[in-house]
Formats: sequence, structure tokens, C-alpha cells
Amino acid sequence: MGNLIGDQIARQISVVVNQAGTADLIANTNGNLRIRVIGYYITADAAETITFKSGTGGTALTGVLDIGAQGGVEHIEGMAPPGGYLFECAAGADLEVTQGGSTNIDGWLLYELNPSHGDNTEGAGFGGTSS
Repeated sequence: MGNLIGDQIARQISVVVNQAGTADLIANTNGNLRIRVIGYYITADAAETITFKSGTGGTALTGVLDIGAQGGVEHIEGMAPPGGYLFECAAGADLEVTQGGSTNIDGWLLYELNPSHGDNTEGAGFGGTSS
């Protein structure tokens, strides 16, 4: 599965989320590519907050997302419409998940690597479609 971008194909890739504390979730080793998040599903067994950031300790891509504790496992989720994305990192930046505490979080994240066109669309927001 992929989206045609100019003469390149952006493959959608999934990664397992399993951490307790702030960590770089996806390392970006190519300075010309942006990580675009297409969807996520994250659970926690206790109250927790997370923020997705562009780069280690970098710019917030989302506000603080609250995973409430109503007893049992709670979750947050998001999915972009076809052809869209929820948010993207700056070119060459890692995707960091900053936690407010140290509760173990689990789940998945779907993303793609897209070429940077110097358009400064970092943090385009939910449902953004700029390239």
C-alpha cells in the first residue's frame, strides 16, 4: 500500500508502541524525509498524558492527549482520512512521544516517510493534506 508522490512511492509502515516514559518512537535517518503520522491507537492501564513531538525535546505536533483512568485499560486513537495525515515532523526529525508520567503505554502507530519539499508544513494539524 502506498501513495504516489511525484515519482516516489511513500510506503505506509506500522510500529508497535511499548514504553514507560518519554522516548523517540521513530528514528528518522534521512534528512530529506518527513515522518507523517496516519493513525494511532494507544492504551494505558492508569491515567497518563502524551504529546507527539517533532525531534527529541522538539516542537509539539499535538496538544497534550489525555488517556483517562476509568478503571481498566483506557485508550486514545486517531485516523486520518484516505490520502491525508494527522501530523508530520520536520524534515529529518525523529518522532518523539513525551509522557507526563511513567505509566506503561502500548499500541500501534501507522506512518509514512515523505520527501521534504521545503514547504514548512510541520504541525499541519489533524487531517492536513499539504505536501
